[in-house]
Amino acid sequence: MEMGFFTLPNNSAILWAAPKDKSGLAGGLLNMMRSLGLIFGVDISGPILTHVAHRDLAGEGLAAVQHVFKHTAIPASIRDGAFTYGFMSVMGPLPVLTLFSTRLPILRGQAPARG
Repeated sequence: MEMGFFTLPNNSAILWAAPKDKSGLAGGLLNMMRSLGLIFGVDISGPILTHVAHRDLAGEGLAAVQHVFKHTAIPASIRDGAFTYGFMSVMGPLPVLTLFSTRLPILRGQAPARG
């Protein structure tokens, strides 16, 4: 849902700002940067989730666990709690970031003119 609120205004602002003869190049760069953002977002959020889950398990006295989510000796409730805590730590800030990013073009005065 966040991408729906951000993608259309962002694409419009970028493509309206590009010269007409460069709109194809702008669209291609836009799609490439979006793909890179998704790739790096996953590459960054995975280690953060794992780190936070390990830290949560360390608080439970399970600091030496290597493979948190595959380890069968950890009770499911503790393992699930660690995963949920890590997941919320990664995903929790996204709504705030989404609201900020949807308002940024408006705050900068770069929203495309209508009509």
